[in-house]
Order: sequence, then structure tokens, then C-alpha cells
Amino acid sequence: MLIKKKIGVEFLNFESGVVQGNHHTLIDTENFNNSKVELPYYYFGKNYSHETVEFYTKFIQRFNDKKAGLKECLKTLLPLLLSIDISLDENDSPILMTSQSNRNVAVPLTFLGDGAKKLFGILSLIIANPNERVMIDELDNGIHYSRLNDFWKTIIKAAIDNDVQLFITTHSKECLQYFKEALEETELEKYQKDARLFLLKKDKGGDTFAKTISFEGLAHSLDYDNEPRD
Repeated sequence: MLIKKKIGVEFLNFESGVVQGNHHTLIDTENFNNSKVELPYYYFGKNYSHETVEFYTKFIQRFNDKKAGLKECLKTLLPLLLSIDISLDENDSPILMTSQSNRNVAVPLTFLGDGAKKLFGILSLIIANPNERVMIDELDNGIHYSRLNDFWKTIIKAAIDNDVQLFITTHSKECLQYFKEALEETELEKYQKDARLFLLKKDKGGDTFAKTISFEGLAHSLDYDNEPRD
């Protein structure tokens, strides 16, 4: 399916909403109006920083429902999580601390690995932007393959609960396989009809167009070990 409408999209910085010039692009889609759309954006290479703490303080911590929702979602990777709090490090800079039932002392979020940090950032972005569209770049980057199924399920459930439409990029066939498996879970299979794979290709004239594949088409390709990205 060729996508006909072209709109300007500015991807917003994960923390502050400041437009990042190097993330300004064009997206072809039939589902947007002919107008500029701003998407909250979790970009490739995003690392934990003081801005992560500021974002959590401003958009999550002040709201009991959002704070509780984030904690429950994080239990996919941190099943013993009790709370997320803000403390000060040795330089009096604010840091995120996690308390778990198997530890007597709270530890910084940064001690829990790249997967926990990335999931925290993505879930915070989803929960802080209900009823919106959210862009996540290179979902699988930095995530061990053994965690990808849980990662997908957690993010999809958070999006459903917050009525968020996700646009997620990947270059990994393995990541697509785990996406398929997540949506084959009994509790998520009814959302298969809403899932699409968009492949960006160039025609003979060098113009970029998008090819759309349904979940059924994606699943068929993966089940028969075909390359869905061709």
C-alpha cells in the first residue's frame, strides 16, 4: 500500500519537549491531517541524565495514578520493586532511587542496568502522554534478546492503558519476531488487527515510499522464515 499524504513532523525531546533539529523529518501516512504534528520522541542513544529526573518529577511524581502505573509496569523487569524516589547524590544533584523488597538499602536506578533505565524512560513517556502518539527509535538497542518479549508486552500494555498510539523503529528481524510473539499472547491477540509494519523503500526514481504489511502478513513471513523487510 502506498501512503499518499505527506506531513511535516517534529519529534520532541523525551524530557523537555524542546524540538531537536536533527530529528526533524517527513512521514507519509493516510491517518494524519495535512498539518504539522508534534510527537513525543524517545530517540536512539538516549541515556539516563538529570533531565530524566526532571521529567519524572514534572510529569509523573506529582500524580498518584501515573506514579502507581509506572511502578506496576516496571515490575516486568523489577518484580520486587516497592517504590521510586528522588534523592541527592554526592554532588547534591537529584537522582532516582529504587527500593526493592529484597534489599535493605535503596539503590540508584542507574545501578539496575540499561534495560531498566530504557524501560523507565519509555514507560514514563507513554504514561505522561495519554491519548497521544509516541515515537520510539530503535527499541531493541541495548536490550538483551531474552528480555525483548517482556519488553514488548509491557510497552504494548502501557500504550493500551493510556490510549497511546506507538510508532517504533527497528532494523532487527529478531525484534519483529518478539513483537509478533507478544501479540500472540492471549491477553493481547485482539490487538493484532491494529498492528502494522511499515517498510520505507525507494522507487526507481529515488523517491521514498512506505509499504504497509498487516500483522497477519508479518506473522506469515516470520513463521515461514521469510524476510518481512523485503
